Amino acid sequence: MAAAVLGTALVAGSLSAAPATAASGAEAIAPYGGYVQDISIVEDTVTLEDDTLTVAVDFCLAPGVTARRGVEDIYLYTATPITSWEGPVFNYLHGTELTVEDASGTNAFRVEMVAAPVESEVPMAESMISIYPVSGPATSKGGCGTLELPAQIPPTRYYGMQSRTETVRATDGFGNRFTDTFTLTGSAESAEADEPYLQADLHWDSDIEWTSTTPEGPADSASLTLDIPGQCSDVAFMTVWTLPLTSGEDGRKGRVSCARGVVQARYDGGLIDEERLIVSAVESSGIEPGDAVTARTTINLDGQYHRLERTLELIEPTASFNRPWAPLAYGELCPVSFTDVKPGGAFFGSIHWLGCEGISAGRANGTFGVNREITRGELATFLMRAYGEKHVPPFMGRYWWAPQTSPFKDMEPGSAHFEAATWLRSMGIAGYADGTFKPSRPVSRGEAAQFIYLADHADEDWTAPGESPFTDITTRYSRFEAISYLYATGATRGYTDGTFRPGRDITRGEMATFVETVFND
Repeated sequence: MAAAVLGTALVAGSLSAAPATAASGAEAIAPYGGYVQDISIVEDTVTLEDDTLTVAVDFCLAPGVTARRGVEDIYLYTATPITSWEGPVFNYLHGTELTVEDASGTNAFRVEMVAAPVESEVPMAESMISIYPVSGPATSKGGCGTLELPAQIPPTRYYGMQSRTETVRATDGFGNRFTDTFTLTGSAESAEADEPYLQADLHWDSDIEWTSTTPEGPADSASLTLDIPGQCSDVAFMTVWTLPLTSGEDGRKGRVSCARGVVQARYDGGLIDEERLIVSAVESSGIEPGDAVTARTTINLDGQYHRLERTLELIEPTASFNRPWAPLAYGELCPVSFTDVKPGGAFFGSIHWLGCEGISAGRANGTFGVNREITRGELATFLMRAYGEKHVPPFMGRYWWAPQTSPFKDMEPGSAHFEAATWLRSMGIAGYADGTFKPSRPVSRGEAAQFIYLADHADEDWTAPGESPFTDITTRYSRFEAISYLYATGATRGYTDGTFRPGRDITRGEMATFVETVFND
């Protein structure tokens, strides 16, 4: 860990520190691509005048092509990374990606982020970060590093606020929990001072809310101008009001207008004792990492003019990647085990992934049933657990409600695998021509390829090759598109004699490799 730049101590869950040398069975970490070591806040103290804090993610990437899968599903609670969002994906859900180079310039990382705010205009949200190598030794040699991202601070803009401690929480894809704290200083003095004030608040979506406040009244007349960057078309919201609200009055709002990026506000009738006139305008043009924008305000209070300006800067994300790869054994990341699956076995990595992801809990006797044939109902359940959330935006809660009336003659609502079978039907697998699903029937390798292809591929484009990679399947075979898709992802190379054998029943171990490889490709 780059301890010199991190602020307060970090409390981690099951992954408290990475060992310096490989643990027993550590080579089996490969399917994961990497893991998180620590998440912390760089600043020990943040003042009211600060606009952002910095979230530091300590991470490791596996060696080889597996590193391209990156470190996924890093959830942050309260602190939301800020960048130029690409726009709403669903309701208030926003997503974006950016590329960050490390200090040496030899490694580049793609950072994908999704944020779902609890409220639309406050920096309080749940967000998800994923980190992937783009180029350089990170892909071939592996290693560990630190990524620092500008993030929004928790909502704090309250007059007379006292100092307090804020906690930022995070989890990673393995369920490890991290917490860090920082001190938010109070600003009671500036709030009570008889001085004009210009405040800039960054929203979670990189919009800026500029707020200008007069000194306290009384005053016979008061007006404000707020000169913000851009044009009035960039102003998403503007309002003017007095504070504190006078007893019996409903907000005492004045008049506000915008021309050429200048917001003008006036309240006719002056200010009452200890009253202030406030104008707020949200600039929707956004701010990019590395940018700085300046706004100015002029406050006229009974002919006394005050002119202020404020510059808002958003720091660039930074990355360092200069520590050796610190591999971990599976049990150190996720303590899932099956009695019939051992490290080093042919299907161990894929089966352990299914267990850690909650896709399969194995059988009641503690085994996975690696060599047992898988049924259609079991495969449907595995696929729903693996892919159900892929086809809806994150954080949207439950992704599938089973129908109250069964579309299959041999399955009733509430029966085993019914929910998964109806979900699979929504993916394009409708069962048999006689109206049955046959949940207890074994699945052939060809059927499994079709099931996985439809679950993973959805509406994406895929062009099957002009030649078959298998000697027993032609390009005219009904499931050739699906089988060739699995071949392209590396999920299968068939048998040593060059065949795929689509009619052969697939085992649970083979299925685990198919699902895990395609899902993580």
